[in-house]
Amino acid sequence: MRAQAGKTSVDEFTDVLLESKVVVLLDEEIKGETWDNSSQPLILKSPRGGDVLALFTSLDRATPWGKQVPKYKFALEVAFAWIIKGVGGQKMGVVLNPGHPVGVELAPERIAELRARNRQPTALP
Repeated sequence: MRAQAGKTSVDEFTDVLLESKVVVLLDEEIKGETWDNSSQPLILKSPRGGDVLALFTSLDRATPWGKQVPKYKFALEVAFAWIIKGVGGQKMGVVLNPGHPVGVELAPERIAELRARNRQPTALP
């Protein structure tokens, strides 16, 4: 909210984001310590065009989406820095808290910049 109100810089916001945990909704439960790519995350269409990975800053913000799109009823909390590694070479952005007043969309180019700054391990956190 502070970033949207102009009370913090974009760089400060993304620094905090890289250190934060987020919730991702999946179509099936993760079993074990490794994401084997059989579970698919909730991907939305951006009003700007293209696909965006839907992430949430809390389970409370994710729950309505799990009800709205019941296929994605499994919630997993992960490090933001880890999950954007999976967005990898794809031309995909991220939307935090879609449809919520504190929601924000990050373009694929911004995700690529954040990945370059990311020093998180590749194992499931």
